[in-house]
Amino acid sequence: MNLVQRLNVYVNMDEVRSISSDLAKQIRTSYSPDIVVCIAKGGVMPGIEISKELGLPLFPMAVARNYDISNVYSFLPKPLAELYQMFLFFTENPVIIKGVRSSILKKRVLLVDDVVHTGKTFNVAKNELKQQNPLEMKTAALSFVGGRKPDFFVRKGRFQYPWSKNAHEFSSFSKYVEQAGIIL
Repeated sequence: MNLVQRLNVYVNMDEVRSISSDLAKQIRTSYSPDIVVCIAKGGVMPGIEISKELGLPLFPMAVARNYDISNVYSFLPKPLAELYQMFLFFTENPVIIKGVRSSILKKRVLLVDDVVHTGKTFNVAKNELKQQNPLEMKTAALSFVGGRKPDFFVRKGRFQYPWSKNAHEFSSFSKYVEQAGIIL
């Protein structure tokens, strides 16, 4: 178990469905989006569940950071390599890998991710989507850490979700995404 995993509470797929449902109910009370855009891979399962509950189309987009140091820093003791990877996570800027392949012109967009740490992923995604002139855009996440809050959230704190690299439900999550027709 690495340092990040020790800091996180594990949330299983059934709990993600329940939290996503709670999030959808919260959204429904004050926002009427036209579409849901999920940030792969963390926002995919909540995005699917929220879009189903709200009866809205779902469009994935991929945003990533280039912070994989497993080969470059393999000579470092594991705890030090993990700390450096966490440092890069908070300092590296994410980039768009795959944008939304549909027009969002004059649409109300709900942008979904699993957790907000620094807000950089949402910022990059929002800037990309703003180029398509949506009518309005709000953010939703299952949880947040620190001071940056999405417009809608259910929990505050560190959690490990089924799509985490070392999660025991990762294969179930992969099947779930495949059955939903989402290509990561």
